[in-house]
Amino acid sequence: VFLVLITTVQGRSMAVAESKNLARQVIRAYVTSPNENLANIRAYQVINLYKSTLSPTAAANRDIALSISCSTYPCFSRGNRVTATISVGLNKFIQLIQLM
Repeated sequence: VFLVLITTVQGRSMAVAESKNLARQVIRAYVTSPNENLANIRAYQVINLYKSTLSPTAAANRDIALSISCSTYPCFSRGNRVTATISVGLNKFIQLIQLM
C-alpha cells in the first residue's frame, strides 16, 4: 500500500511539473508572436505538439484544454497581463501569468 501511495504522489507531482512547463511554453509562444491572430495559433500548436509526444493511452487519459485570457483587450498591448490556464482531465488546472 505504501509503494502505491508513493507512486501515486510521484505521478501527480510529475503531472503538475509537466503542466507548469506546458503553460510556460504556451505563454512564450503567445507573447513572442508578431500579432494576436498568430499568437492563438502558436499557443495551440504548442499544446498539439505536446499531445503528439504522448502514447495513445496517455493521450486518451489526458484531456488537455487551454484557455488564454488578458487583463485588458486587445491582448497585445504594452504592460498587459496574459494568463494561460492548462486544464488536464477533470478539475485539474495550472495557471501561469506573464506580463507583456
